[in-house]
Amino acid sequence: STHETMKNIKRLGAIGDIHAEDQLLDKALQFLKTQALDVIVSVGDIVDGIGDVNACCDMLQQEKGNTAKFSSSNENDV
Repeated sequence: STHETMKNIKRLGAIGDIHAEDQLLDKALQFLKTQALDVIVSVGDIVDGIGDVNACCDMLQQEKGNTAKFSSSNENDV
């Protein structure tokens, strides 16, 4: 259950206010992957910026697909 899964989370990384900044998102994801986190979450504001929104969505989808550790606050964001 979701409740049981949440009880096992001790270390959480959060990414927000991405605003299509694909290069900064890549750096943030690379850093977070070195931090022995139980989960990485995207808390929104993925689009509406000067970077490459498609690259951002691709990176987030890849993280979501590669590990069970990634989730989005809004499935429609990605």
